[in-house]
Amino acid sequence: MKTMSQEFRAAEERALLATADLLAAAHDVIKRHTIRLEEARDDVDFALLSRRWTSYADRKLDESWDAVDFASRARTEVVTISASLNTLAAGREEDAVAAAEEELTGRLVALAAECERRAISLRS
Repeated sequence: MKTMSQEFRAAEERALLATADLLAAAHDVIKRHTIRLEEARDDVDFALLSRRWTSYADRKLDESWDAVDFASRARTEVVTISASLNTLAAGREEDAVAAAEEELTGRLVALAAECERRAISLRS
């Protein structure tokens, strides 16, 4: 079985990091929207409450829940893509494996880019 190329491994790592970052951004927005006055313990919490009423639109909360769902599906797809490359590599010609790896690398890059775009949008 052939080993994965550097490009594939880098795309896989970028996609996994992007999904984790999207989850962190989404959970941050969710926290900001769901904190209640009685849960505020310090100046940071009170500042979050203050900004919630002035800066965070309700649509951000909906987008955050969608982002959690998307990131979860994206992470599953990254794992599936990695597993499929290993399956494809078994008993195939090197050219066919290289072509499949190139296609799968492109899918990983696209997933990472979409996760990054969504995380930036949530943070803006």
